[in-house]
Amino acid sequence: MTADLGKRVFRERLGFAERIIQVSGMKTRTLVSGYADLTVGRITVAQLHPQSREKGIGLALRSASEDRPETQFARIEVSELNGYEGGPNRSWLDGGGNDFNLAKGPAIAFLIPDAVDGLSEDSPEWRDILGLLEHAETLA
Repeated sequence: MTADLGKRVFRERLGFAERIIQVSGMKTRTLVSGYADLTVGRITVAQLHPQSREKGIGLALRSASEDRPETQFARIEVSELNGYEGGPNRSWLDGGGNDFNLAKGPAIAFLIPDAVDGLSEDSPEWRDILGLLEHAETLA
């Protein structure tokens, strides 16, 4: 993530977003329309969205399949994610797009509260994030 673009998109949550990206071990690109793609090869398997109203970061996974790990994080509608309305990302979130297998269905999103940023990476919350990201990698 380029620092300037990342700062414009994530603002005060830039460090939090970078921490999630580091834990994921995935490649990323930040888009000026308001989110960051997490990729495996050329396939976007997850996205990070700064969430101002809900106070946190939205983590969207490429598939709403039921085989994902359990998580303590609240599910949020993809239509509530920053960059959904009027953005080019809407197709990906709704289950379309060039790198999306339509059989996988629409994306699913969870709210990662800002408070998680202050926790250690061996906390249950960070283990949940890692589990979701590891699951996302299998969706490539």
